[in-house]
Amino acid sequence: LPDVDVVICLGTHKAVRYDATTGHVQLANQFISKASATQRGGRTGRTRPGKVYRLYSSKLFEEMNDHDLPEVVRKPLEDVILNLRAMLEESSDFTGVVPILESLLERPKTENIRASFDQLYKYSMITSPNDGGELTPVGRMAGNLPVDLHLSRLIALGIALGVGAETVAIAAALTIPKT
Repeated sequence: LPDVDVVICLGTHKAVRYDATTGHVQLANQFISKASATQRGGRTGRTRPGKVYRLYSSKLFEEMNDHDLPEVVRKPLEDVILNLRAMLEESSDFTGVVPILESLLERPKTENIRASFDQLYKYSMITSPNDGGELTPVGRMAGNLPVDLHLSRLIALGIALGVGAETVAIAAALTIPKT
């Protein structure tokens, strides 16, 4: 936006976060990184002088991470594998998910990859617990849904059984945070 004169930065954003205690992915309010704060400040003053108002202390800024965590770290690895497989399985040069994961700058541990394949196989999302397994129909449908593994499996099974609307409502209810 070239005409932005003033940016008011609260120092927070909504980000995908995996809660290991509940096993669910949620969209939560979190502090931004220093790089994001700098980037937000760069949105003003491009075509004329501008001002940034940061509504947080310099001490909080110093405590912020230098950079945001990559999404592959913020999401359960099972979700990443299932989504990659669903997106790329029709590609003629697709050789599996493991080579892609191993080429990442912050690659997941081999034992975590293996455990994720075991989990996907246990939930009947793939036909074998390794990179050679194919997606099952439920796995293919779940891999194309933008929700976490448990909810996408619930919705996919509900659709397969003819009760899609009911399972979507149940999945929505399950995402409500407990207070």
